[in-house]
Amino acid sequence: MELKSIKDESFRKYGRVVQNIDFGPLVEAMKSTPVPDGVVYEPSIPELEALPVKDEIQNKTYGELESR
Repeated sequence: MELKSIKDESFRKYGRVVQNIDFGPLVEAMKSTPVPDGVVYEPSIPELEALPVKDEIQNKTYGELESR
């Protein structure tokens, strides 16, 4: 098996690496988020969207896409 860096060109089709964002508060909040059996689509989870990291993710990822 050949291991490649996530920054390798072959991963480009899956998206890009998001850097310089502290996901710690989001990870902690998700530890207390109920996980249902099976696959359930949740279009919005207000408790997670209320975290300050939501705006940082939005501005640093989608904002960069709009400026391209």
